[in-house]
Amino acid sequence: MKIEGHTDNAPIRTARFPSNWELSASRAAEVARMLVTAGFPGEKLSIEGFAQYRPKIPNDSPQE
Repeated sequence: MKIEGHTDNAPIRTARFPSNWELSASRAAEVARMLVTAGFPGEKLSIEGFAQYRPKIPNDSPQE
């Protein structure tokens, strides 16, 4: 099973997540960890991080 991590198009720069790449990969990895902890076989999992390049929904609404 492939687990995909995504972010919106707002850049992130923190010590933990220097870019949206790290954030999206971390999101996917956390889901994989949760599944393995629940008993899903880890050898059947893969993760991908897409950062801001493949958003699941557009981020074109004005911020409040």
